[in-house]
Amino acid sequence: MPHGSHALIMKLILTFLFLLSTGTSFADASLQMPLKVFKVGEFDGVRIMVPCSLESPDGHCFLDTAGSISIFRNLPPGAEILGKEQLGGIGWKTDCDKARLPSLKMGDMELENFEFMSCPTFEESFAPMIGMNAFWGRRFDIDFAENTLTWRENPVELSSFSVWAGGPSSRWITMNASFAGSEFTLAWDTGAPVTLVSHTFVAQFPQYFEPETTRGLPRNMQKSGGKAYRIKKPFVVNGVELNAEFVQAVELKNYFGDVGGMPVILGTNHMRKANWSFDLGMGRAQVSPKAKDGPELPDRF
Repeated sequence: MPHGSHALIMKLILTFLFLLSTGTSFADASLQMPLKVFKVGEFDGVRIMVPCSLESPDGHCFLDTAGSISIFRNLPPGAEILGKEQLGGIGWKTDCDKARLPSLKMGDMELENFEFMSCPTFEESFAPMIGMNAFWGRRFDIDFAENTLTWRENPVELSSFSVWAGGPSSRWITMNASFAGSEFTLAWDTGAPVTLVSHTFVAQFPQYFEPETTRGLPRNMQKSGGKAYRIKKPFVVNGVELNAEFVQAVELKNYFGDVGGMPVILGTNHMRKANWSFDLGMGRAQVSPKAKDGPELPDRF
């Protein structure tokens, strides 16, 4: 055997032994990070934060899969300004600088050429925020029993159902679901602490929605004509029932553009009742019931 070939084989063997000693699997190379998951508001809302290297005093950013792009209040050092844009949502609008960083770290995951919005007047309680541009085309799992996010380098078998996730021109993960035997498409939004439904959806199933008037709606929902309801049926995704006590109703088409015609935006209070896996490159997903309930959620870290 030529000397060069022998050296290459020895190098491969040593690399393999090193990866085994560090727990790395060739079949399932991954990076896992803990999530901060906590209660917010009067309707059992839930917010999620991920480790990030910018701006946040405790090193975490909010996770918002309905935001097409990430949002920071301040312009970090080393950022390149690309232009100006206006952003808006339920009850708010703000002017921003679109900018780019050479890289952003989420835990041990480094995202290169990372684009974001710098919005000085963005609501402080929602910033900094990591949006869908961190997830386009990627594979990841969210485990709400352990409160972890795992980035997966290699493909895994996700045969349960299809999802649609647009590229830079869209901000949504959408999937088929059902409610009280009726099928529809919903949007999957970690930035919504409480599931949002359209007023039309409530009117379609009045027997399953009980008005809740003893708790105070968030200010932006009040400005937008929102109402709160106790919901008496689960949403069902691929056979998995997602039960939570509350939803909030608003005229979705006024605020959510390309998914405004959808009747439901699934919020974190419902989605945390299961575990989720996504391959946004292949447009596949998997949902499974949680093996355990997980720890009691704090009000805020």
